[in-house]
Amino acid sequence: MPLLFPYGMGFDVSGEVVEIGKDVHKFKAGDAVFARPNQDDAGAIADFARVKESDGLAGGSTGPDMTDKVDRDGAKRLVDLAAKSGVSRFVMLSTVGAENPNPESKLAHYLQAKHDADEHLKAFGLSYAIVRPVPNGRARFA
Repeated sequence: MPLLFPYGMGFDVSGEVVEIGKDVHKFKAGDAVFARPNQDDAGAIADFARVKESDGLAGGSTGPDMTDKVDRDGAKRLVDLAAKSGVSRFVMLSTVGAENPNPESKLAHYLQAKHDADEHLKAFGLSYAIVRPVPNGRARFA
């Protein structure tokens, strides 16, 4: 499927669970989480995000393979396709912590994947902006 530019990437959120609904069983307050909410359901650039339990991934529970496929390889492929298509400017939606991933973090693999994609963009020669939203890092699961 060909991409139409401009192309908006990412609706993902990461942070710490501060509140859960009565029917939530996979998460508890204090969990470090990453989620890919349905783009029609939640806003990724907000102080809080309401996310369905089925969209939440505790600390990279999808495993490193899926994280690499989506957050590293998928983003790098978009950069490659954009350059091949003649795009002159690229805006990457990254995440806080990707600029210098902490290997001790519960989200270390995710942050490293985002970092690798960001570095690929920097090295590619396109005019770019890397956006790292800075919400207060809290999520409510319903």
